[in-house]
Order: sequence, then C-alpha cells, then structure tokens
Amino acid sequence: MSEAFRWWLVVFVMGLVTLPLCLGALARLPDRGYALCKPFALLLTGYTFWLLNSIGVLPNARGGIIAALLLLGAISAAFAVSRRGEMEAWLREHRQYILTVELGFLCVFMVGAWLRSFVGTIEFTEQPMDLMFVNAAAQADRFPPQDPWLSGHTVAYYYFGYLIVAMTGKLAGVPTEIGYNLGFAMVAALALVAAFGIVYNLIRMHESECEPAPEPASDPASFDWKPYAFALGGALMLVFMG
Repeated sequence: MSEAFRWWLVVFVMGLVTLPLCLGALARLPDRGYALCKPFALLLTGYTFWLLNSIGVLPNARGGIIAALLLLGAISAAFAVSRRGEMEAWLREHRQYILTVELGFLCVFMVGAWLRSFVGTIEFTEQPMDLMFVNAAAQADRFPPQDPWLSGHTVAYYYFGYLIVAMTGKLAGVPTEIGYNLGFAMVAALALVAAFGIVYNLIRMHESECEPAPEPASDPASFDWKPYAFALGGALMLVFMG
C-alpha cells in the first residue's frame, strides 16, 4: 500500500499548493470550492504542464511536472498573501468541513485501492487500450504523444485524462501498471468529495435564501448537521449506489 499512500500524498500536496487559487476562483460558493480543490489542482497542474511541454519549455519528466507545480505555487502564494487575513479566517471557521472532506477523500481512496487490489488485472474491455494510452503519455518526449497504433503519427484522441494519471504516477514514483489501478481509486474519491461539495453548497445556498445564514459557532450543540447529512447522502448515492 506504499504506492497508494504516495499517490494520496501527491494529490494532497497538489491540492494544497493551488488551494488559494481555488478558494479565490470559487469564492461565491458557501464552501469556496474547497471540496473541488483536488480536481481543480489536477486539472490546473495537468493543463499547465501539458501546455509548457507542448511548446518545448518543460520536459515530460518528474522535474518538469515539479516545475509546473512550483510555477502555480508561486502564483498561488502571491494570491494568498494578498488575501491572507480573509483566507485564514475562513479556514479557521470551517475546520469541521475541511476535516470531513479530507477524511472522505482519504477513506474512499484507500477503500478503492484495496478493492482494486483484488481485480488488478488489466485485460477486460478497453482496459489494455487505456493502459496503452497511459504509457504513451508517460513516455512521450513532447505532447501530443506518439500513437501506439499508428507509427509515425501522434495520438488523435482525447488523452488528457491519461496524461493526468501518468503525471500523478511520475510524481508519486509509481509504475504505470499500478498507477492505472490507483487512478480508478482516485476517480472514485474525487467523485465523492465533488458530489459532497455540490450538495453541501446547494443546501447552504437554499438556507441562505430562506433565512440569514448563522455565524459559525464553536459550540458542538449548535452544529448544523443537515447540510452534512444531505451532502453525504448525495456522495454515497453517486459513488456507491451509482
């Protein structure tokens, strides 16, 4: 499970690096987009890395990915400094929500990796093709990668999702055949926290239309459980019942 832990740690760090940008971009949401910070980080880092590699600035290697992440980290840090007081206050007031989202992601990711370990073979339906594209994205010198099916040509296919899996695997030091399976667990965990955040925000916005939103309170007896309960229900229906 060391590969799974490294994979989770990489996603956690990427989310942390770009968190100020996510909180700023989605500031109008009740949770300021915190539940979406990891999908946001993967998309933003993946796109930045893809773009800079495509124009020949960064190599398709761990160092190139780290450079893209450091660039985003510098922009994110500058944004955080400009709104330091506001963001620190929000993070302090929403510790319970942050902990809930992080525990939810970690639990589903680890359970998903554990379940996938029982059926880790990559041999059904389109799985061999998927692994082929992950390998193509991991081994390419420049994007778009070379087409494994048509020598001398580049991939004429939507490969960005495969690139994200290959990118995360390179940062975590995980081989592609293991990263392919951990990618499934990551998608399940990302789907759960995203669904949780969407339902939570809908409930909070509905409450704010009906009555003024209460100030966050430290008294456990005043904990508003309803948004959490509905958000958890929505997340479970998507990931498990779905």
